[in-house]
Amino acid sequence: MSAIIQIFKYSEYMNMNSDLSNRIQDWLKNNCATQKQLATAAGVSQSTVSRALHGGSPIWSGQIYVLAEFLGIKVKKNDPRDSEKIMSVISEMWDGTRAGEDALVRMLKTIHSFKN
Repeated sequence: MSAIIQIFKYSEYMNMNSDLSNRIQDWLKNNCATQKQLATAAGVSQSTVSRALHGGSPIWSGQIYVLAEFLGIKVKKNDPRDSEKIMSVISEMWDGTRAGEDALVRMLKTIHSFKN
C-alpha cells in the first residue's frame, strides 16, 4: 500500500473499514434513510458515504474521519513525528535556522491550503 502518510496498518484499516461499513448500514436501516441523507446529516459528500460503505478507499480521507466520528467510531490518527519518512524529509529541507524554520512552515501551510 503506497501513500504519503500511512494512517493505519493494513489489518487495522480492514477492521476500521468493516466497522464503518457496518455502522453505515445500521444507521441507514435504523433511520430509514438513503446514503444522501446520511451524507447531509454527517456533513460529507454522498460519494464519501458510498466509498466507506463499499470499501472503496485504502486511505482514510478527512471526510471519512468526519463520517466515522458522526457514527460514533473513535478514530486514532498516527502522530506525524512517528513517521521516519516525514521526519527525514523535514531534516533534509530545514537548514537549522529560524528563517529556514519559518520558510518551511509557510511552505507546508501553503501546500495544506491547496488541499482544502
